[in-house]
Amino acid sequence: MGDPTLLPAWCRALARAGRRAVPLVVIPVSLLGALLLPTWTVLGLGPLLGLFAAGVVLTAEPCGPVRPGTRRAAALAGAVGVLALPFAAGANQLEPVGGVLVLLVLVLGSAAALEQVAAADGDGPADEVLRTLPTAQLVAVWAAAGAVLDRRSSPRDRARAVRRRAAVLDELTRRDPEGVAAWLRAGGDPPGPATRADAAG
Repeated sequence: MGDPTLLPAWCRALARAGRRAVPLVVIPVSLLGALLLPTWTVLGLGPLLGLFAAGVVLTAEPCGPVRPGTRRAAALAGAVGVLALPFAAGANQLEPVGGVLVLLVLVLGSAAALEQVAAADGDGPADEVLRTLPTAQLVAVWAAAGAVLDRRSSPRDRARAVRRRAAVLDELTRRDPEGVAAWLRAGGDPPGPATRADAAG
């Protein structure tokens, strides 16, 4: 996919919640589990699982330099591998609350991981994806990228949002040059009211 802003809004919302909530759940529960497990499991088997998980992610990268997004995904996978056994032990100790915590981590963590994978796929505009979207969804992508620019985002996220808006503008212009020209003359945001609500081009 190559762009987290193309994910459904509910998935992006879950991903944001996951980035905040998952560490607050996983770290304390894993610390509890580490106290319950044998030392060799925590200091030996945990890092081995982490290295294996990170290696699996890195082997999925095509030949050539490893992209920053892939390195971040590998680091995340490694952390998951290291904490998997302590977290499982801690959650088991907290039954029945532990089962709810596991479900929470699975749902929110999966959404955050999906967003990370989308970002790791590439930073360039996914023109082939944009061409398949209805105009109304293109406008939604424009608005999502604008939301990134409006909040205190990282320079990398802001640069991606700028590229995404440029790609959306190009696609809208390809479909309805007169409507986009009228919108640019009039100003305002978003471009939806000025462009034809046609199907994907």
